[in-house]
Amino acid sequence: MERKKMYGIILFVVGLVFIMLNVIVVYPNISCFYAPYAFWLLAIVGVTGGILLFFDIKLFHSEEN
Repeated sequence: MERKKMYGIILFVVGLVFIMLNVIVVYPNISCFYAPYAFWLLAIVGVTGGILLFFDIKLFHSEEN
């Protein structure tokens, strides 16, 4: 398995862990305003980055002449 796919799987799993952590730990014990947003941001970045790396999706594609 190539390195990009492994990084993609790792990022995807990290994103899913942050989602579970947010739902199970952070929401029942909200003690500050920004904590849930920080965890959701990390989860979205992890899942999106994992999908982009795993499927080798290029957001900024430049055509070479």
